[in-house]
Amino acid sequence: MTIAVSGEEDLMAARHAVRSASMASGFPLSDQTRIVTAATELARNAYIHDGGGTVTIQEVRRPGGKGLRISVAGPGNLGRRRPHE
Repeated sequence: MTIAVSGEEDLMAARHAVRSASMASGFPLSDQTRIVTAATELARNAYIHDGGGTVTIQEVRRPGGKGLRISVAGPGNLGRRRPHE
């Protein structure tokens, strides 16, 4: 799932999507909070410093269980380096 971030409402949509994905993956509440906070801050940085960007959420299956890969990329300086993961 990829969410375009170009405003405050998009930041909230990304936050809710990351929360839902972390819950569906079975993370404990404390880990959900950490995941959501980190992803939201990265998305906010892309919005503020790059004028927008995308948040991509992918479920990852590993031998020990499920996980998430959350990438945030922006078109400006953040995007020129590499997506934040």
